[in-house]
Amino acid sequence: MIKSSEEVSRELSPLMFSEKTKPQNCTNVYLRNGIKIAWIFFSLLSICVARALWQTYWPSQDQEVKTFPVLSRELVKPFNFSHNSKQVTFLAGQLGRPIPTGAFWLNLILEEGDRTVLSVPYAISVQTVIYFPSMLQPGIQVCYPASYRKTTMEYMADAFQADVIISTTEAYLTHHIEGYDHFSVSLIFETAHAGSYRLYLVKGSPYITTEFFKATPIINMGLFAFKTINGIRDEAITFGSDFEIVLSNGDVWLAIFSSAVQVKFTARNIIVSKPFSGVLRLAKLLVSSDKNIFLSYAPSYPIGGSFETEMLNCSTSAKLVYRWKTRGNGQLAMFALSHHVELLMQSTGKTSLVQMVGSYESTKGPVTLVIGKEWVMNEKLPEITWYAPRKILNETHKDMLLTQLRKDMDASIADWYPDFVYTFGKKIARLARLAIIAEEYGLTDIVEKGVAALERLTVPWLEGTNGNPFTYETQWGGIVTKNGAADVSADYGNGYFQDHHFHYGYFLYAFAVLIKLKPQFFTVYKKQLELVLGDIATEQENHQLFPVTRHKDFFDFHSWASGLFQDWTGKNQESVSEAVNAYYGVWMFGLATNNSQLANWGQILTAMELRAAKFYWQMSSDRHVYPPPFSENKMVGQVAELLITFSTFFGNRPEYVHGINILPFTPITELLLDENFVEQQYPVLLDQTKNTAEVSQDSWRSTIYLEHAIIDSLASFKELASVQGLDDGNSWSNSFYWIFTRNMTY
Repeated sequence: MIKSSEEVSRELSPLMFSEKTKPQNCTNVYLRNGIKIAWIFFSLLSICVARALWQTYWPSQDQEVKTFPVLSRELVKPFNFSHNSKQVTFLAGQLGRPIPTGAFWLNLILEEGDRTVLSVPYAISVQTVIYFPSMLQPGIQVCYPASYRKTTMEYMADAFQADVIISTTEAYLTHHIEGYDHFSVSLIFETAHAGSYRLYLVKGSPYITTEFFKATPIINMGLFAFKTINGIRDEAITFGSDFEIVLSNGDVWLAIFSSAVQVKFTARNIIVSKPFSGVLRLAKLLVSSDKNIFLSYAPSYPIGGSFETEMLNCSTSAKLVYRWKTRGNGQLAMFALSHHVELLMQSTGKTSLVQMVGSYESTKGPVTLVIGKEWVMNEKLPEITWYAPRKILNETHKDMLLTQLRKDMDASIADWYPDFVYTFGKKIARLARLAIIAEEYGLTDIVEKGVAALERLTVPWLEGTNGNPFTYETQWGGIVTKNGAADVSADYGNGYFQDHHFHYGYFLYAFAVLIKLKPQFFTVYKKQLELVLGDIATEQENHQLFPVTRHKDFFDFHSWASGLFQDWTGKNQESVSEAVNAYYGVWMFGLATNNSQLANWGQILTAMELRAAKFYWQMSSDRHVYPPPFSENKMVGQVAELLITFSTFFGNRPEYVHGINILPFTPITELLLDENFVEQQYPVLLDQTKNTAEVSQDSWRSTIYLEHAIIDSLASFKELASVQGLDDGNSWSNSFYWIFTRNMTY
């Protein structure tokens, strides 16, 4: 018998009866009032229980939620210990200090751990408490963000909406990070009745992979209801190992179990009939003809991976190897980003690329299916070191430069050097550029002045006697400034491990120049210098003080700058040019100290950041990463995991967007800004700024004019004469050097 909606409503809730549908008497009135009171009581009780659980599992920042073994201060002397306000919660599980603050998955352990994490091409959000009026269920929310993409001139955004949700019928108890490596993180969820399930979030996996142990899986509806499962429309019980789920918006997902299960299907969920020990793999199916590909490769799944390097051809290239750790049987399928594909196609490794009918996308453009447990990529390494690749041939220009060097050195020595770590870093690197240019052209007296000034200015930072000394932050593990540790807004979030590679990259370049010109400086301050270096460039796994190369994402090739700051769009970075500069500083530090292993590491890190910059910040016409109209801007301001913008954190003016991804000007900038790109980008920049007429600040106008030298050095020199000031990290001598080494002709 088919019941009417009115009959169903009456059965579900006596409170819904009206005066017309049920006779009124005192007994019924008392009954209804009693039910109302009981309903209110249990609602309040539920809220109290939920609040208690919330505070148990997600303590406030004022609570001490995780402690670490006491660290000997001898390891970091003369730096003191510090403690920022962002506590490490129980969500970090048994992770010890140091914690990788630049990791793609960091949102999973910050605050409630519910912010979005992108694993390419999927994104997830862990929600364990859902409050009214949301109709979603708690669990692992899974999304294919490219489905919700919006592109304008100002941004390209992939939104997060829960497509499907993974959980269990057993009550959730707790969850935490179980382990991580360069490409992955695993979370363990504990349930009632001694069950559990483990999420392996691996970058590049074509599936979301979950292992269950004596727990009963549920796949809940997300934003859209389930329409059919394996073609069945009505509520049903069915049996099998793979299920094609069609949502009410037409999207299709595949649920593939490692063994056959009986499931109950409704419009809201798919419930396995009994506790399950095995693997569930979920994948978005864009085109039905790709279904067999997903079914074929589902038995082998990644649980992590390692990154290995080998120098080749006298340090002119390097072999970069991804070794995927797997379980199951058969061949492994993974998705590669555009920069991987270019390298894999040039290599002779054991991988093969598969052309799928569906065009799968990530925020960084199309992804390509790669078959194989080992990716071998040969990366060409930069060879420019201390000096420009060309000498100044024009004697008049050389004389002009050397005359300016003397003026600039005196002005730099007399300049004010604040305790603000970023500005100090830029100014000390500017001074180092003057010293190294003077050394190249044999101005011994200027070199001596520069060395003395560099030493005088940097020693207080290394001895901890300046007004804002370096400290070692003991919760997360790393070098932060005293002001940064005490105030989240100080030093551009330095105390929250934001922008360390930008800040310390300038320091490391200056240290490298000073050591090159005065080697005994390294002997005296080796410990402190290596602490600053180690914060952003540690190569050693399981280091006692620092994570491996704090900001670097070894899958994406570039760095993430945002540290402990959370955002629903995931990790982010602007100023890729300063990231390149940071690893260039690491490389030069290795050369200056005759540490070939460090130099090789810095060279590889620099090459990776350069490649990522050319793919994901520079939108040249020969690469099709971002769609129009956004790609018409030619330069990206910020790259976040789910958002690509033509803007910066300090504004969206075109000169900011282009300029912050150009500066500083050093020899390595030759490789960042190649002529082919600048010929496409520079006219766009001029058009966006009305031929610089709308650029009011000389610091930005000079940056634009110096970039112009790449395609027209004579015009650049003439334009530079119209400005009165430069960026804090630049000097007239360095600007002349940048232009004159291009040997312009009149």
